[in-house]
Amino acid sequence: AGKPIVLYSGAKDDVVLRPVMIAVGKQLAPLVNNASAIATIYSIPSEHAWPTSDRRAQPCVRMGPPFANFCDYDLAGVSLRHMRRAGLRPRGRASAARLLAYRRP
Repeated sequence: AGKPIVLYSGAKDDVVLRPVMIAVGKQLAPLVNNASAIATIYSIPSEHAWPTSDRRAQPCVRMGPPFANFCDYDLAGVSLRHMRRAGLRPRGRASAARLLAYRRP
């Protein structure tokens, strides 16, 4: 109880509709001690995807793999700040030498 929760629904998502996420929030509300533990983000104009601030991602309103869209919004950062209830260090750059290829079975 009281653990931070982030509920996200893209304004243009036609897979999981906003009323569903609103209902999820209503279900979860009695289980947390503090209403501020639930962050709701419903205003980003994304399709069914993870919104990012990475300009290399596909357009915000596109639906399809890899489901990471440039919406000029950092949902990962917003979510981590909310769940940690603290700020984050400045973003670093990935080192290509440290990246590993992974092939799904």
